[in-house]
Amino acid sequence: MPLAGFVFGLGGCVALYAVMKVATVSEWDLGRYTKVAIGFACFMAIGLGIGSTVRRLRHPRSSRLSAVGFGASLLGVAAAVVLWNLLEDVVFARVGTYPVYQERTLFPFDIALLWFFGSLPIIAGIIAGGMMGGERK
Repeated sequence: MPLAGFVFGLGGCVALYAVMKVATVSEWDLGRYTKVAIGFACFMAIGLGIGSTVRRLRHPRSSRLSAVGFGASLLGVAAAVVLWNLLEDVVFARVGTYPVYQERTLFPFDIALLWFFGSLPIIAGIIAGGMMGGERK
C-alpha cells in the first residue's frame, strides 16, 4: 500500500502541475475558483485511488492501510514538487522564458501548501473510495 499511495500522490500532483502549466502557457484565464476546483479534483482523485485500492485488498485493518496510503501520498506530493522543480530548471528553462519557464525558489513552501490544502480532499477521497462498490465481504 505505501507504494500505491506514493504513486497516486505523485501522479495526482504532477497532473495538477501539468494542467496549470498548460493553462498558463495557453493563456487561459481559468479564474481563482476554477483553479481551486482543479486542485480539489486532483487531490480527490488521489484519495479515491487509495480508498479503492484499500477496499480491493479486503484487509482486516483497512483503516491502518488507509492511513499508510495517506502518508505515502503526502510523500508522493512532495516528490512531485521536487520533480516538477527539476523539470522547470532543466527542461523548461532551456525552452524559453515565462510563461514556459517559471522560477520556483520556494518549493518547500509549495510542499507545505499542497499538504495543507490537499489533505482534506485526499482524506475525503479515501473515505469515498473505501465506500464505493457496496459492502465489503
